[in-house]
Amino acid sequence: GVDCVLDPVGGDYFNRSWRCLNRTGSLIGYGASSLHPRETNGGRGLSFMMNLFSMIWSSTTISIAQHMPWQSKKYSFYIITDHIKQHPSSFQESLTHLFTLLSGGKINPKVTTVPLDQTKRALEMLDDKTSVGKVVVDPWK
Repeated sequence: GVDCVLDPVGGDYFNRSWRCLNRTGSLIGYGASSLHPRETNGGRGLSFMMNLFSMIWSSTTISIAQHMPWQSKKYSFYIITDHIKQHPSSFQESLTHLFTLLSGGKINPKVTTVPLDQTKRALEMLDDKTSVGKVVVDPWK
């Protein structure tokens, strides 16, 4: 297994991520895109409720499992707004460091830019999950 899984999806993926860990691995949840309206029929109805239940059930069972004496895996959920409230200066430092890395060519984010008249294509890329990184609609392109 792996040492660490960063899981932005949640829901059933928490359990899948948990199973990918080695005996001392860590699972860090930092999002819940499984609850996004695109994944849940507009955030309404049975699909949303099933995904919400799945996320609550998965995170509860994993939270309990990590406290078993034979278990050395760890789980935590990271909420950036809580961190920013507690350490406002660290957010500014992190952004400064991030932009230094970006301007120095040390990191290369994956961005697909689509002209405004191809907005439909951009949305299809997101819905079909065929995009890598971010998709940006550029009205001046």
